[in-house]
Amino acid sequence: MIINTVTGACGKVTPTNTSPRCLRKTCGLHKARNKRGDQMRFIHIADLHLGSSPEAEFLWGKNRAEEIWDSFAAVIDACNEKEIDLLLIAGDLFDRPPVWADLDRAAKLFARLTATEVVMIAGASDYITEDSPWKTYPWQSWVHMLSDKHCMNVQLGNINTSVHGCSYYGPTE
Repeated sequence: MIINTVTGACGKVTPTNTSPRCLRKTCGLHKARNKRGDQMRFIHIADLHLGSSPEAEFLWGKNRAEEIWDSFAAVIDACNEKEIDLLLIAGDLFDRPPVWADLDRAAKLFARLTATEVVMIAGASDYITEDSPWKTYPWQSWVHMLSDKHCMNVQLGNINTSVHGCSYYGPTE
């Protein structure tokens, strides 16, 4: 995973491989920002590989490509149902470097979000190429693509959070 740290409004940094609750128990700023009055809720996903057709040659694999898209739609629905503040997508949303139509289809799903910020990176399978639409796609204001190969961050003021990370620029970088 490339998304390295989450920084709260208090300026404390917690590695993403530890529970953010440990940080939030000591910081009243986080509870104050949440409309529900509780701690931040986030979902972390990776390796969906949208566009893949595993076992397509078998009868049970005939609809697999569409079922993977349905799984992604279910994550979006869960964000709304569970009032998720942040959806982190840590690479390989797609099975290959995406084309414009792939990003359009994902954006239509992101448009269903009612109160969730999205931060994502490109992974080793859907890496950024020189002329990649990842670089120029006009995402909704709540969708943030960390498209640099060097560490960058996005400040999410409405949830007092900063997410740091970088994307892959090749299958092994």
